[in-house]
Amino acid sequence: MQPSNSQLKPDARRPRGADNPGEQGIALIITALSTVFLALFAGLATDASLLMVIRGRMSAAVDSAALGAGRELNLGSTAAEADAFATTAGQQFFLANFPQNYLGTLPIDPATDIVSTFTQQTDPTSGKPNGVVNISIAATVTAPVYFMRLANFTSVPITTTGTASRRGLAMMLVLDISGSMNNYYSGSTACATMVTAAAGFVQNFSPYDSIGMIAFENTAHLEYAPSTNWKSGNVLVNAINALTCTGSTNTTAALNLAYTELKSVNEPIALNTVVLFTDGMPNGASASFPFRNQVDVRYGFSGGPTGCTSTNVLCTMPRCTTLTGSVEGEYSQGSGYHATGNTNSLAKDFDTDPNPSGFPAGCPNSGSGLRQTFAGIP
Repeated sequence: MQPSNSQLKPDARRPRGADNPGEQGIALIITALSTVFLALFAGLATDASLLMVIRGRMSAAVDSAALGAGRELNLGSTAAEADAFATTAGQQFFLANFPQNYLGTLPIDPATDIVSTFTQQTDPTSGKPNGVVNISIAATVTAPVYFMRLANFTSVPITTTGTASRRGLAMMLVLDISGSMNNYYSGSTACATMVTAAAGFVQNFSPYDSIGMIAFENTAHLEYAPSTNWKSGNVLVNAINALTCTGSTNTTAALNLAYTELKSVNEPIALNTVVLFTDGMPNGASASFPFRNQVDVRYGFSGGPTGCTSTNVLCTMPRCTTLTGSVEGEYSQGSGYHATGNTNSLAKDFDTDPNPSGFPAGCPNSGSGLRQTFAGIP
């Protein structure tokens, strides 16, 4: 006969601890300690959630501060002054998006708690600035904690950083100072209006930007080489204000010179820009002009096949036998935009060019006589 369960396990149906009261005390101690640790973890989770909310608001604030600072880099005459204006703007943007005492944070001292850094990127090969300015705004606030005070923590510092980049500018102003700019429009000459507009236009840019200026009539003049010092002492604005208008319109040479100057700045990542101020159509052409070395028997610009006679110089332009090869320069019209317009003498394209070669006697070097000297010009 098998023994019953009651015989094998006589204490299985008795309450645990009935014969050992100390076991009930251990359970109470473990429960009490667990409650303390659970309270600490719950408090830590609550404080951590508060800190995450504060940090999230700070992240948005420093991002807006970096963007706001970048917008103000156009102020000031030097890079140092621009940095100062941008720093103030960054502080204002941060405080506008993260107000003082937000969720119990301690007061913020902008001078020490909001730090701005402006760094120019450099080309890894040449080591010179490549036209990009990096803006960094780092902010630190002291956030309160509540449950963590049980672990002897009363506050926690939080630091976040926002960054932005400002693409630099390399710009050449190309200003038309030809005679036609002296025509009046709405009570002022186009020349005076252009000077005022150009002087105001450049104020929108930063001392970190490279800006230069070219003025042109018959010849293109480099009035101010591109530089980041253009705001210092209003040197560029003074050069613009000193312009006067006369002569022809050699736009081609001016644009070519502007391109050459931008290449010399050598900031390929920057926004390379040419801004042209002009009142209309160019009436000058820059080229290498070949001399006429044979009689041109084609009909001229003032007659037709039936009106062209052997005595008409426009039909049988004489050659200049003493000239060979070609000459560089700017060939312009003093009036009109067609073949019968008055022709000026050959001018140099740029100030740095040598004067066009002289012409021997019997070979016209100015006025309509250039049509007799150069091949390909009717």
